[in-house]
Order: sequence, then C-alpha cells, then structure tokens
Amino acid sequence: MASNVEAKIIATIESRARHRPGIERIRSAYEVMVGRLTSLQLLANEVLGEVHRHPGRPEYADLAGDLGALLFGPGSLEVLVPSAVEFGGQLGVVHARVHRETVNIGVLGRTRAGKSTILRGITGQGRNVIPSSTDFPTTAARTRIHHSTDRQEAVISLRTWEAFRDEYLRPLHEGAKLGPVPGTPEEFVARSYPEAVNTDAGPDRQTDAEGKVRAQPFLDKINEAQRSFGDYRGMLLGERRTMTVPLAELRPFVAYPEGGRGDKRLYHAVRDVHIYCPFRQVDRARVALVDLPGANEAGLDIDRHFLSDLNNDVDLLMCVKKPNSDNVHHGNDDFQILQLGQDAGHDVRLADFLVMVVNRDKALAESSFRNAFAEVEKVTRRQGITTLECNAADEASVQDRVLLPVLGHLADRLAGMDAMVIAAMRRRLDEIIGETRTVVGRLDHQVKRWRQTLPDEDDQVRALSYELRNTLGQALFELQGAYADAVRQETPIEQIELAIGTAEEQVRRWTEEGFGRGQHTEWESRAIAGLTVEPFREYERQFNRARQEITRQFQFVDASLHAAVEKLWADVAVVLRTQLSSELVPEGSDALPRLLASIDHLKVPAFKQAAERLASLQRDYGSLFLRVATPIIIKVDLGRWKGRLVGTGPEDPEPVPRSDGRADRSGGRSTRAERASSREERAPDNDDEWWLSYDKPAGGVREQPPRESAQPPPAAERSAPAGNGSYAPGPWSGRPAQEVHNLESMLREVIEETVAELVKDLRRESLSIAQVLAATLWVFADGAGRTPDGEFEYQRICKPYRTKIWPGVFDGTVALMADRIVALDDGGRGLVDSVTALDQALVSSAAG
Repeated sequence: MASNVEAKIIATIESRARHRPGIERIRSAYEVMVGRLTSLQLLANEVLGEVHRHPGRPEYADLAGDLGALLFGPGSLEVLVPSAVEFGGQLGVVHARVHRETVNIGVLGRTRAGKSTILRGITGQGRNVIPSSTDFPTTAARTRIHHSTDRQEAVISLRTWEAFRDEYLRPLHEGAKLGPVPGTPEEFVARSYPEAVNTDAGPDRQTDAEGKVRAQPFLDKINEAQRSFGDYRGMLLGERRTMTVPLAELRPFVAYPEGGRGDKRLYHAVRDVHIYCPFRQVDRARVALVDLPGANEAGLDIDRHFLSDLNNDVDLLMCVKKPNSDNVHHGNDDFQILQLGQDAGHDVRLADFLVMVVNRDKALAESSFRNAFAEVEKVTRRQGITTLECNAADEASVQDRVLLPVLGHLADRLAGMDAMVIAAMRRRLDEIIGETRTVVGRLDHQVKRWRQTLPDEDDQVRALSYELRNTLGQALFELQGAYADAVRQETPIEQIELAIGTAEEQVRRWTEEGFGRGQHTEWESRAIAGLTVEPFREYERQFNRARQEITRQFQFVDASLHAAVEKLWADVAVVLRTQLSSELVPEGSDALPRLLASIDHLKVPAFKQAAERLASLQRDYGSLFLRVATPIIIKVDLGRWKGRLVGTGPEDPEPVPRSDGRADRSGGRSTRAERASSREERAPDNDDEWWLSYDKPAGGVREQPPRESAQPPPAAERSAPAGNGSYAPGPWSGRPAQEVHNLESMLREVIEETVAELVKDLRRESLSIAQVLAATLWVFADGAGRTPDGEFEYQRICKPYRTKIWPGVFDGTVALMADRIVALDDGGRGLVDSVTALDQALVSSAAG
C-alpha cells in the first residue's frame, strides 16, 4: 500500500480520539434526557387515564383536552418520544465510530458471488480459514478478519443456550412452521423432528400448501443441529465464553463438514469469530474485514440480524456482484443491496460509504461481462458510487483492482464521513432539544392553568373542619345533657342498679334455699347437729357463712362501675366516630387510646389533653365495694349481735321491711323494745349461754319431726359444749330444735338488715357517681370543643384523614390529581434541566 494512503488512514483513526470526551458527555446527557422524557410520557398517560375515569367532574374538562394535545398529534410526546429513543441507537453508532481503533470494511454479496475468494486474496488465507460457498460455510457466525503482523490465530466468542435457541433455532422453527421452539436443551434433544416436510394433503400435513416445500431447508438445518448437539452442547452450557484456536484448526467453527457430510458442526455454538493474520499490501494501517452473510442463507434475515453490524462496525461497505450467463442484469436483489447500504450509511453519502465490486466469471464471455458491467455502472454512476472490476480468482487482481482502490477511497473520504456523521448528530440533537423545549413549555403553561382549575383542598378542609367542630361539640353537649338529666331525676346508673338488684336477689335466694344448703330441712338438720355438739361454734359458722355470701354477691358491684365508665367511653366514642370516622376512632373498648395514638404527632394540645383526661378516668374510684359495701358487711359479726341479744349493745334500729314483699318464715314478731325487755328478764347468769336468750317467735317453736341425728346423746356421754364457759344443765329433750329456730330468726334479721343498708348506701353512691360521670363528660366536651384554638386543631386532625371523614368530598381523586400534576411539573422541570445539560455538552464538545 502506498505510504501516503496508509498515513492518511492512520491519521484519521487517531483523530477520532479528540471527539471521544465530547461524545461521551453528549451520550450520557442524552440518555438522562430520554429517560425523563419517557417518564413524562408515562405519567401524562396515567393522568389522562385518571381523568377519563371521572368524566363527570367539570374541573377535569380542561385537563382532558390539554393532556390529549400534549400526548397525541403533531409535535406531541407520541411523536417525540419514539423519535428520541430511536435516535439513541444512532447516537450509539456515532459513539462506536469515534471509539473504533480500526477501519472496518464490510464485505457483502450473494452466495457464490466470489466474496470469500476476494477475502482470501486480501488475507492470503486458505479455505480452512475462509471457506467458499462450495464448502458450505456457515454464515450464522459473524466473522471479522483483522490485519496483524504478529498474530495468526482466531478468538471465538461462544453462544449461550438461550442465544442459540433464540437467534438460531427460533428462526428455523418459524421457517419450517414447526411451532414453539424447545425451551431447554433436554427438550431439544428429545423432540422428534421429521426428515422431510409432509407434502400430502390431509389433516396431518405439516405445512400449508403455499410454504410446505420451501420449509425443507429450514427443517434440514434443525435436524443437523440436533444430530450434532452432543459435540457443541458443552460449549453452550459451559462457563467459558471465549476460546482461542490456531487458524489451522478453525474450520469446524466456521464451516460445514467437508463435502457437506458428517455431524460435527461446532459452528452452532459460535457467536463471533475474530481472525488475526497479516494482509497483503497492508503495513501499519489498522484494517479489518467484516464478513457479512450471503443473501440467500436459509433461516437468516440480513436486514434483521446484520444491519446492526453495518451500523456499528463498518466504515465502508464493499458489495460483490458476479454476473453469469443466467444473471447479467442489475436486478431487484442488487437494488436491495444498494438500499441496505443506504440504510446502514445513515448520515453519510452512499457514494462515500459504498463501493461496488464486479467479479468476473471466467465462464462468461467478454462481451457479456462488459454489458453486465455497463449495466451496473449505469445504476451506480447516478449515485456517484465507485464501481470496480476484478477477477477474484487472481490474487494480484484482487490486490491491485480491489484492495488498493478501496483503501485509497477510505483514505480520501473517511475523515469526511466522520465529520458528516458528527455534524448530522449535532443537527438532529438540536432538533430534538428544540422539540423537547416546545413540549415542556406547553406543559408548564398547562400546569399553571390546571392548578387554578382544581379545588383548593386546604380551603375545603378549613371550612369543613369548622362545621365539624360545631356539629361534634353540639353532639357532645347533648350527650352530657342526657347524663345531667339522669342526675337531676335521681336516676340510678343502669349498670350499678342492675348489679345491686342482682346481688340482693341472689342473697335472698340463698337465704330462702336453706342458707345455701339447697333445702331448709337440710340446713336445720345440719344446724341441730352443730348446736348439739358445739353450739357456740355453730353460731359463729352460720354468721361467717352469711357474711361471706353477702360479700360474694355484692363484690360484683365494682364490675358494674367499670361497665358504667366504659359505657361513658363508648358513648363518647360513638359521637366522635360519627364525625371523625372509624379510621380515627375505631370500634372496640380501646377506641380512645387508639385515637390518641393516631393524633400523637399532631399539634393539638387542647384536644389531646381533654381526651387523655377522659381516657384516664378511674373505673373503680378506689373500689366501690371496698369503700361503700365493706363497712356494712363487716357488721355481720357474731360478737356484735351477741351484745345486742343480751341487752348490752346499742339500741336496735327500727326493722327494715323486706323489699321483695315476701312473708317472713318466722311468723308474727314482737317489737324490738318488747324483745329487749324480755331479754333482760330472761338473761342468763352465764354470758356464755347468750344464745339461749334470743327471742322466740310468738307462735312458739315450730314442731319438727324427730330426727335421729338431732337427738342428744345419753347424759352420761355428754360433754360440755365449746365456748367460754360451761353449758348450763337443763332438760335436753327438744331444746336443739328451739335453738335452731332462734338461730334462723337471728340470721334472717342479720341478712335482711345488712342487705337493706347495702342497697340504700350503694344507690346513694350510684347517684354520686352519676354526677361524676356527667361532670367528666362536660369537662371533655368543653376542652375538646371550646378552646380558642379548637378550630385550627380540628383542621390539623382532619386533614390527614379527610378522605375518610368526608369521602364524598375528598374521595382521593382531587388529591391524587393534584399530586400527579405536581409530579408532571417536577418531571417537566427535570426534563428542562437535562435538556440544558445536553445543550451544554453539545457546546463544550464543539469548542473542544
């Protein structure tokens, strides 16, 4: 190669380095801009969809029209975004071009046009490295041949199973009309493929009538790939993705077996092959040849699979045509190749990017070849395309008539093509920047209008919160009024009244049912036995049992007080929930604590203080039972009543009538004064026998049938009863029956008096507690609704929960729309920033 040609090529390649920093900045800024542009389009579509879901809202009418114009039609995002995304690919081509360290010549031609022969003539390699079409070379792998003065080897890049399936098997299955491609290697190996397409008519035929015969080449390739799968399976599934082999061993990786026979077809696992060897007539210039596929390889689509190679890896396209006796004209296939060159060249002139090489067929007469060459020139001359002729079988012809003219063409035009590509990139970027700014400016104007159209939720919350405060305050004071009315009317608290009545009823029932023994006769039998053996202890046991029963029944009054307080909380929670929603005031006994937890982070001190005071109300006031009932119950004591019976105790109070109106089992009774006088007259000298002095019913002792267990033992076997003294001697016959009657009368009077006093004092205390509850409710209503800053506190409480409190007003749509409009505005501003950054990158790269 002439030294000046080589020097110009080297200088052009080296000059690309100065463009790299600027292109890097431009590409990075452009990717950010396109990302934001795409996001803006997606967000605008979401907003428009939200508008369409609410066609009845008048405030959305402007949004629908504006968004439609922003998204669709001339100058809209619908046009701009796909265009910008597509140009991102072309920007990648420019980026690859300025970073390329070699000048790449793509070689393209129909099968048997002499393309491989020309490549061998340039590189000096044989058929094992660059097979001819007669050797059935595979064009499924991309081959690049690099000029190197110190290397003679091939670096092979391997496919994965997924790439082999999607890039090789899938097109073949589609061409053979075989349905879905196998998903795994195991499925591929196990699948049964026919050897030939079914050309018979009927339901079992494999393909349609139009394409059944043309599917055979695709089916042949699938069968070849399946039969030889064991040879290259490890290459697809292994961890190693590249391998280096000597050129003498390259053939199985780039060509079919010799003569088209045999099943060892390693090329199926090959993605790319980089061959390194010295080129004839090339010294220092970094030149690479890109072997592009034959135009009629079954299962391969040049436009789909290799146009990206032309865009990214090729500086010049050399198209090889070989006229023969059957094809001397420049036909449709030749025009298709020219169109492919035009598409691949993009922003460079086709005359600079493409060179046509006409290969002479030795079997074609000279005159016929000249006619064919003239036909080609007639087409290429109009486009300014250089047309060369050679005899590919003659290496000297290839060197002199192809390689040297092509390298000279590159030396003259490569720098110009680089400049054209960069200039076209800058022009298109300027256009995209301008279009983007127009869209963003329209969006900015529309956002301002939309914000004026949408309701101001803060104003709505303010007005509605004021109304809610008044309504809620009124409801709370109405509830407090109901509690106050109950106090004025001395209406007992329902829960406490029910508990008192229940306890009273249970004690009376216990008394009537033989003091807890189930039947009165059972109690008498037990009592007589006890009085006979240990009279004093029997009295004590009976008093203890009565006291414990009264305690057991009346202790549940505390629970009723708890229920009364909890009812107050529940009544307040219902009022609050009605106004503030169940989101803030949920159902359940812990409604107030959960309300306080929900508003804990809000600045509402008056409302929180009122709610905390209400929630901390003590439910037992120090225990109603211990405070009121216990001082009464402790009077059920044998010592206290013993003193009264022997006349040493205080004057007995007037008898308390039975509240249930039932007749006393003891019959008529004398007055207490009479009983006291009688006690004084009959008081025994021995105080330990005080139980003998208790009043007997006026009607005398009730006669009882004799019980064996109640008969005293013989006198000789009697022992003194337990107590503080000896039991006075006397006749025993019938006496225990009289004593048990006295005991029963005493117990009834004790129980009756104690229960009556309990009922009276507990009811009085119930009215006092009702006053406390009413007062507590007033304090809450006053603190929650009448404080000076209450209006602002309710705004702060309601705003976060506005969609729950006023779902008819704040259904979330306006808030969502407002948020999305803010997001659109932010997206527009972000897009402006990225456009500015891209513009600055363009300016700085031009200055550099």
